[in-house]
Amino acid sequence: MRSKILMWLVVVTGLACFAGSLIAASDWPDLAPEPELLSPTGEVVNLADKKTLEFKWSPFIGRMWERQYYDFRLYKGRQTTEANQLIVKQIPKDQYSFTVDAGIFQDGEVYTWGLRQVYMDRKSEQAYSSFKVEKNAGSACPTGDAKAGE
Repeated sequence: MRSKILMWLVVVTGLACFAGSLIAASDWPDLAPEPELLSPTGEVVNLADKKTLEFKWSPFIGRMWERQYYDFRLYKGRQTTEANQLIVKQIPKDQYSFTVDAGIFQDGEVYTWGLRQVYMDRKSEQAYSSFKVEKNAGSACPTGDAKAGE
């Protein structure tokens, strides 16, 4: 009888510890941090004579092995609503840039891109950045963010 009680205590204690670690882990925001956007970020992007625009972000080292993918979204305007979405793409977890055809951008318009890290058990907050597109030569200073198509 005593061994059954001890066994029961071990099982209950183990389950309580396991459940407690799950609850505590889900409360740690750094386990799914918001990605750091590198470019374009809040500037005027000169796409004159450019065929593509490359979006770049910094890799997060923490739980990389548990990351499933990046959720990339591009919106026309500053409002990140479904009606304004131009692109929704799952980016592989070991890829830290995404190239878009410059033909989708209109001169003088503002665009917003968003990115979040998606794990099996949670998603990060979405990081956002807006930028204005200029397509006329000499209308804006080149930022280096546009990548010439070759």
